[in-house]
Amino acid sequence: MNSQALLYVLRLLHIVAGIFWVGGVMIVAWYILPTVRALGPGGAPMMNQLVQQRRLPLRLLISGWVTVLAGIVLYIRAGSLSTSAFYASWPGRIFGLGGLLGVIVVLMGTFGNVPTTKRMMALSAQIQASGGAPAADQAAEMQRLQKRLWLLAQTAAVLLTIAAVCMAIARYT
Repeated sequence: MNSQALLYVLRLLHIVAGIFWVGGVMIVAWYILPTVRALGPGGAPMMNQLVQQRRLPLRLLISGWVTVLAGIVLYIRAGSLSTSAFYASWPGRIFGLGGLLGVIVVLMGTFGNVPTTKRMMALSAQIQASGGAPAADQAAEMQRLQKRLWLLAQTAAVLLTIAAVCMAIARYT
């Protein structure tokens, strides 16, 4: 594959995966999680469907990694073509800021959201297996996990919004 074709493939991967990642995180953070919280225990089947059947968190995380890795390669390529002058330019700095925010969010997803979601699903399975209402400690743990996931999702959505704005305006600065 020649370098021009590789550039097009990387850009396509970066943009399409980024659209899915940023949009998906925004929908989850600003619509799905608040709805699940409002429904209380009634929201568990919906979350179970999204997490275990549709594998939405995994798909978002994979798209995040694809976006970030393709973006890093594109960023390094732009810098190498300009003998590193790109990194000191305003577009280079703004692309770099957006990329840094993307890296932070994908690491938050990997080391924050994934373990929290796994723990929530395991706890939900324990509660369902008991056949009754959750014990006080189970309810408290679920609330703590939901609050953590909500905070991570809100933070990710804001940071990804800023990253997307950086990507959109960098070329024009």
